[in-house]
Amino acid sequence: MKKNLFIASTHYQLINVINMVMTFYNNDENDIVLLKINDKCSELYDICSKSLLFNNISIVDIGNQYEKNKFKYIKKRIIFAKKVKKYIENPLKEYDCIFIVDTEIFSKAIFYHYRKLNYKTKLVYYEDGTGSYSYLFLKNKRIFNKILLKVLFGYNLDRKCSLLYVYEPSLVQNDYKNIVIKKLPKLNVDGEVYGLLRKLYLGFKSEQIIGSKDVIIFDSDWNKKSISDFQKSIFSVLIDKYGAVMKLHPSSAKNKYGTNVSYWNSKIGFEMELLLGNFQGNTLISVFSTACIVPKLVFDTDLEVIFLYKIIDSKLKMFSNSDKFVSSIIKNMGANVIVPDSKEELYNLLEKKK
Repeated sequence: MKKNLFIASTHYQLINVINMVMTFYNNDENDIVLLKINDKCSELYDICSKSLLFNNISIVDIGNQYEKNKFKYIKKRIIFAKKVKKYIENPLKEYDCIFIVDTEIFSKAIFYHYRKLNYKTKLVYYEDGTGSYSYLFLKNKRIFNKILLKVLFGYNLDRKCSLLYVYEPSLVQNDYKNIVIKKLPKLNVDGEVYGLLRKLYLGFKSEQIIGSKDVIIFDSDWNKKSISDFQKSIFSVLIDKYGAVMKLHPSSAKNKYGTNVSYWNSKIGFEMELLLGNFQGNTLISVFSTACIVPKLVFDTDLEVIFLYKIIDSKLKMFSNSDKFVSSIIKNMGANVIVPDSKEELYNLLEKKK
């Protein structure tokens, strides 16, 4: 029996972990580490306990990920990486495989620790949105994180990865040809995994009333000021003119777009809303947000998606990988995605929905 460790920090990640365990690893000994980044971690713990899929469940408190001060941001990650043994519950246990996502450095530090105990421990990445497809295995991505990890541990983590689980393997852009890419089954209503997830999330009730024709805007946290300013200005127009509902990014200020705005105030995550079947006929708008793709990618639910990146970046200097990804999902999945070239084209699209 193999010993596996899964690391997750969000409901979306946990849904994908449960899908992997039930589909591929149900006969193994499976532990899970939950990275506590907010007060949702207790919900994740309860879901894991009720699932009966995990031998051991532990929580590692890493605090708020969205640190704006760059010095504190770097210092926090270095301290964690150097003292990771103090943070984890079973620091001497050896694992055959460790499953992580690529969106943060903490799970990588945990992998490095366990691989020192057993050099045969395999690294597996799993689905965590568009990043798993559009830049995960591109050699020039996230240079800072790669340099920091190499300085701390002496080697490039991506080269230790042997396997990636995603919902649509044909979309993955990959510079490392030795990595096996496996397909996760979609969560369809007749499936065993979907059935268990529905039971596990049965106690979560949506307090958000979304009309079938409502336009939902997905805010993002952009480090580049030009994108951030563009996003705020155009989203404000969409709110004023079309009554769009605003879903804030977790790191955004509470009233970022003003007080007279219809903010998404659901206490359960977007993925759980999809799991509960609370979206039909909506239009999702963002500059380029992972969440907008999830309905089609994971649940095979057709919602219209409008990405705005071409309006701000017509020559695709910043969003070339994003554009390749969008072209792929339209071609390979038949996704209903529109990328307008101008504000006028966007407004004409929305006028037709009135």
